[in-house]
Amino acid sequence: MIKIYVKSRGVSKDYCWLDGQQKIDKPPELPKFKVDVDDFALILQRQGDKLALLVNSLTSSKRVDSQNRKIRNFVLWVADQADESYIRSLVIQALGEDEQPLGDQLAAQLDEIISSKTTEPGFQVDFSKMENLAKQISRLEGSESSSSEAKIANLSTFKADLRNELMRFSFPKGDGLLLVIVAPNVSETNLKNQNVWRGLSNQIDSNEGWIPLKKNQSFFGRFSAAESGEFRGGERTGRKFVMLLGWLVALILLVVLIISNRQHQKELDELKEYRSLTIDKQQLRKENKKLADRNNKLQKENEKLTTSVNELQDLIEESEDFLDLFSSLFSSKAAPIIERFERYKQLGSK
Repeated sequence: MIKIYVKSRGVSKDYCWLDGQQKIDKPPELPKFKVDVDDFALILQRQGDKLALLVNSLTSSKRVDSQNRKIRNFVLWVADQADESYIRSLVIQALGEDEQPLGDQLAAQLDEIISSKTTEPGFQVDFSKMENLAKQISRLEGSESSSSEAKIANLSTFKADLRNELMRFSFPKGDGLLLVIVAPNVSETNLKNQNVWRGLSNQIDSNEGWIPLKKNQSFFGRFSAAESGEFRGGERTGRKFVMLLGWLVALILLVVLIISNRQHQKELDELKEYRSLTIDKQQLRKENKKLADRNNKLQKENEKLTTSVNELQDLIEESEDFLDLFSSLFSSKAAPIIERFERYKQLGSK
């Protein structure tokens, strides 16, 4: 079974994906390799027992949008392993002949299949014709598995080599493998990092020839297992290992969580103690302020009392002076009277 998704746009409607005649957000099977939407690219990836082929940015020669810009078409084919020859034919067709621009032949055919319309989503696709595209390719020469060696090269120089290889050999096996990336503007480093089985780009020196990539366990380990018939057993072992690793990670996380919780509790206790001390300090400050105010009040009262005592002492001193004066005056006036009184007293007694 082959599933086909098409992304395009209408004159005034924006780009969107169609699954049959139904508008969708994006296909779930899109290959895991990002390229600029404006650049042509051909990306083929294994996804389980499926092959997903994306042909990116095929420029239409007939259709333009409301601003007179050429409309670009994007197509994603998702096929079962049994339909690998169909996918190989599509890749060969997208590569084109030696002197033919990349994707030019396929773009011309899509112009006869995809057309604009005024209603949503702005374009329509003849999916029956889409399914027949690859059938126009002549019979492939064989289905023998190709070498598992991954390598990359200059696109302009080695495009014909890749065409010839795909005419004769089938793709290596292994879930998730990026099988083919043909993109004029993708860097050599990017292709190496992806460890693609066959990669072509004009950013690679044309004098380098085919550049073999270093063996990567994620690619060649899975490839070898699939080729030797041990893939399923390895997959089960891998699942057990993943489960064990998951339990180990969960245990580590639990221990970390417990330690973190204890540390957090300790910090909370310290914070509570600090807050308690802070409250006590605040209360002490308030008490000290009250005592200071009371002390100031007592000092003022003491000053008043001292002033009153001083005034009283001054009054006493003035009183004593007055009494002395009074006594002296009284003594001088009273002496003759007393003497006369004594005299009368003596006469009376006689």
